[in-house]
Amino acid sequence: MLKRLLAIASFCIAMSFLNVFQWGALPRPNTANAEESNIVQVVVDKVAYKLNVADIPRFKEYLQTLPPDLQQLEKKRIRAWKVPNASQDILIVGTACGVKSCRLSVHMKRPGTDKWEGAPLEESAIYQESAVSPDQRKVAVVTSQSAGYKKTVNSVYTFKLDPAAAKVFTKLNKVEPKKMFNGSYSEPFHRFRFKDNGTYTADLLVQQSVTPPPSHLHHERRRQITGTIGEE
Repeated sequence: MLKRLLAIASFCIAMSFLNVFQWGALPRPNTANAEESNIVQVVVDKVAYKLNVADIPRFKEYLQTLPPDLQQLEKKRIRAWKVPNASQDILIVGTACGVKSCRLSVHMKRPGTDKWEGAPLEESAIYQESAVSPDQRKVAVVTSQSAGYKKTVNSVYTFKLDPAAAKVFTKLNKVEPKKMFNGSYSEPFHRFRFKDNGTYTADLLVQQSVTPPPSHLHHERRRQITGTIGEE
């Protein structure tokens, strides 16, 4: 009887060593689920795009400050817009969004890969519009922010594009239009477009203040503005 028990024990020990040899002493982590949890999907013009959380500037760090249930909610609340005249997919992504404002970043997919490169824009602003230059080597993103009752001001972020470089985006400059009339009249614009590869143009918007300016100022401000993109 004792010999039989010893034989059974020896067999069990041998099988344990065999399992350790084949599979390792520790259970294998489920890396597929971990990788899937780091992917977020945004839909723009009925097209779905998948981005890694780590590729969205400041988003991973922001999620780490939240409990798991709120992390999932924030992933579902991501907004995205596509640059309309770009020959390749360029997305403006908004995270940590409120009613209108978001934490904004610009993204471009590296050709031949699934990786999206991103560059941060503003911590809290409203995405307004965007455009690429005729040679497809520069992108400009226009944001707007509140400047008081029924008034906004714009900023323009411009980047050089090079999908083959170590960094897809190289920041050129940020343009913040000056306020006029002692701050009682802001200078917002819309219909932003590139005039050529180095300059842009946009149409000024007239915004009423509490005390409207004289009519000749209304007429004067219904004009276009032109600016330079900046040196590379």
